Amino acid sequence: MRVLDALVALVDEVPPLAESQRFGNRAFRRYIALVEEDAESAASPLPPHLRAQILPLLLQSHAFGHPTRLDYGTGHELAFALALFCCVVSGWVGPEDAQDELVLRVFPRYLDLVTKLQATYRLEPAGSHGVWGLDDYAFLPYLFGSAQLLGSDTTPAQALANATSSSGPFKDMYTLSLHRITLFKRGAGFAEHSPLLHSLASLPSWVKPHGGLVKMYAAEVLGKRVVVQGLWVGGWAWGVDKPQFEAAKPKGDAGSSLPTTAAPWATTGRSDTRADTARAANASWGAIPQRR
Repeated sequence: MRVLDALVALVDEVPPLAESQRFGNRAFRRYIALVEEDAESAASPLPPHLRAQILPLLLQSHAFGHPTRLDYGTGHELAFALALFCCVVSGWVGPEDAQDELVLRVFPRYLDLVTKLQATYRLEPAGSHGVWGLDDYAFLPYLFGSAQLLGSDTTPAQALANATSSSGPFKDMYTLSLHRITLFKRGAGFAEHSPLLHSLASLPSWVKPHGGLVKMYAAEVLGKRVVVQGLWVGGWAWGVDKPQFEAAKPKGDAGSSLPTTAAPWATTGRSDTRADTARAANASWGAIPQRR
């Protein structure tokens, strides 16, 4: 969490260049260069075996976006998810509640970071299906969020209504993700710019949306060569034997009882596109409640 906090703060130290193209500000390359310079020292609290697995996923697999192509997409998101996977299968993050924290606190903080990167440096969507896709940049927050809402009193229709009529705070990743889209896509109704997500709102419960998202993720992300070809090949994610080890974690790492930050998306309703982009850059995902 401390590393992700530092990466979020670093964005403010690398302002975008005065460029006019629609996608891709070259200042992002400077940002990634600074991240790579500090990666070894930032990862020093991790056990060596774990550090050797995580750093290639974060850096060679470009978990924060591709500095050459100036884009971000579900393949980069997958690289970060695999880094969290390595924390679990190694035994470093062991208890079930601590594993929940990786999804409920660490992953949302990562979304804070990449959302700010997308808005600040205008990263191009990588591999997006455009209007017929689920989301230009992300997939897992919908999958995790629909799991959070299974068995809840909130229906898919209510989640969409909340996301499009309120600025928060929201308590699940699904509604937060829907609201995030409204900050990036304007000029058309939600049914027009995100018809697939709009169609999920017509279902009576979360069972079918969640099951469908699981199948869709397997087919459209894990099953697509164009997505997985950018991953670092090797290590535990590819079947190499995973050592079991115990390591003392400093206070404040995943699994500790740090307080969550209030995380509503920014304030009032609609304003101009530039203001919405600024809100997207600074919005927080941290309102997602922890499991206790």
